[in-house]
Amino acid sequence: CAGSGDRVECTNAADSCLYAFRFERSAESAGDGGCDVHGSRASGIPTYFPYCAPRTDNDERDWRDVRCVWDKAECDGETERWEEARPGNLSWFRGCTCEDVLTGACVGPGIDGGFHCAASRDGCADPSAYVPQRLL
Repeated sequence: CAGSGDRVECTNAADSCLYAFRFERSAESAGDGGCDVHGSRASGIPTYFPYCAPRTDNDERDWRDVRCVWDKAECDGETERWEEARPGNLSWFRGCTCEDVLTGACVGPGIDGGFHCAASRDGCADPSAYVPQRLL
């Protein structure tokens, strides 16, 4: 995410930035080292990911019960709200790094004929075979 208004330097997609139009794809050839799933190769600042948080009208879940996710499709619109990537700034929230992103699964024919982990439907040969983490 480019620009001073965004809170993160590296993230996975434009929608994960506070200002999506300022998202810039990382390119090692740019000379700045770029970003990877772990962080900025130049500064070492972690890559942050979005998360799903309980909606404020949801009394059944603790408001601190967040799930780190790859994209909006992982959130349950009935009970959760999607939040763009941000670094941790509260005692209970340290931000979502790659190690925190929950994975779904691809179901069906594969190497072993069963399941394999995927962070989004893009990780499946057949996107319709994807099962979000919240449904596992």
